[in-house]
Amino acid sequence: RIPRLREMVDALRARGDEDGAAESARRILEIDPADPEALALVEDRLRRRADWGGLRELLLSAARVPGLPVEARTARLRE
Repeated sequence: RIPRLREMVDALRARGDEDGAAESARRILEIDPADPEALALVEDRLRRRADWGGLRELLLSAARVPGLPVEARTARLRE
């Protein structure tokens, strides 16, 4: 399912549909909260929209992913 969602993200970005791409990336994060590509896309989108509350929630969720190295958790929480 994730490969198909990645294809959707790529296709939507190619068409200039950043909102649709971010939504598809969020769906990837529902399946795999540690996915670095999806996390980066959604994080960038939230920053550009100055959605600080949404960014906070995203980064907190990402920091709670089991198995994430301590350094990665710390970096996400510092954001």
